[in-house]
Amino acid sequence: MKLIPKIFPSKKNKNARFVVVDIGLGRVNMAVFDSTTEGPKFVGVGRRSFTGSDTILDATLEATDALGAIVDELPQTAIVGVSGGTLKTLTTIAKYTREKPKAAIDKSEISQVLKKIATQEDEGQKVFFSTINGATVDGAKVTNPIGVKGEKVELNCFVAYKNAEELAVYEQIIEELEIKPEKIFPTSQVVAKMISDKIPDHALLLRVGQTRSEAAFIEDRHLVKVINFDLGFEQLDFLNFAIEALLEEQKEKVGYLWLYSDSDEVNLVDVMEKVSDVDCKKKFGLKENLKIERAESENNFAPSDMGLLALSLQEIIG
Repeated sequence: MKLIPKIFPSKKNKNARFVVVDIGLGRVNMAVFDSTTEGPKFVGVGRRSFTGSDTILDATLEATDALGAIVDELPQTAIVGVSGGTLKTLTTIAKYTREKPKAAIDKSEISQVLKKIATQEDEGQKVFFSTINGATVDGAKVTNPIGVKGEKVELNCFVAYKNAEELAVYEQIIEELEIKPEKIFPTSQVVAKMISDKIPDHALLLRVGQTRSEAAFIEDRHLVKVINFDLGFEQLDFLNFAIEALLEEQKEKVGYLWLYSDSDEVNLVDVMEKVSDVDCKKKFGLKENLKIERAESENNFAPSDMGLLALSLQEIIG
């Protein structure tokens, strides 16, 4: 599956250098890219593993030191992605009546709606990312509501939460590295966006780490929910049971599973074989058997680098 899309270069910062920070399930990946008219050009990468949220900062600083052997200076322009931990997501519908239905919906209007959502907290967690997955305007469904006129609007909003302690760690990383990210992305969201035209409308994406995994549920080619759990490649038999439970929960919607890894130590072939041993069609009453695919190496990017690749493309297609 070829993942790098046809590139539509940004009109600004065509030759700017930027850094991508991918805080995964058990490893921090930091890579430097050059923005070019042909897409992001990989320069170099530094990596370090961590065991928990209390060691993420140290791992990031060590990854920075490793990257320092390749580049002289860390760029300030940054894209940050996060997985695992206390990440919680939900999809909510924001309904409202517009005072000026003859005026086109613009970015400012969408931003105001998202800001209202971002002020909400959920069980002590705070919103750190929100976006629009689609909309209905006067009964008509649209992928992108910007530029559309109408009175009755329903915005399909995707919201991501983290607890304050983890968000404080990310803020400390940003301060220590003196970088300036525009926003922090849930990595599953940008990976789903990257492969959206390569997978069915309904799918399950699974990022497999050594001791942790992250499941991302896709509906109508949009990420709607993320579930993290403390089982990984080192507990392959139990991981398989967890995957079965995830599939059973969404059995009417999911007939496709796409795997990518959190580190090079995870053997996706073994994971595929383990999952394939289960007759999901018979067990869950599916119309067709579960189709399973895995990420493969592409250019400089290994299956464990899908987060880096997807985040780097935000500079181009975001």
